[in-house]
Amino acid sequence: SKYLPGIRSSSWVKIKARQTDSFIVGGHTEDHGFLVGQYDEDDTLRYCGNVEAGFRNCDYDELFERARTIEHS
Repeated sequence: SKYLPGIRSSSWVKIKARQTDSFIVGGHTEDHGFLVGQYDEDDTLRYCGNVEAGFRNCDYDELFERARTIEHS
């Protein structure tokens, strides 16, 4: 479709691209982040990154407390 600067048309439609995946919380950081990973094809848990956003406060507090409980058991 043709782009027309400054003009809205039905030729261009904005859609949200949603990608989802599952991760395992492997630990937490002192600044309230979580360390996450995934199992690869060899069933080896691989580090994927830190998650520090995207949680509601109540979800975050619950996950952080659960992680602390597991860490000390």
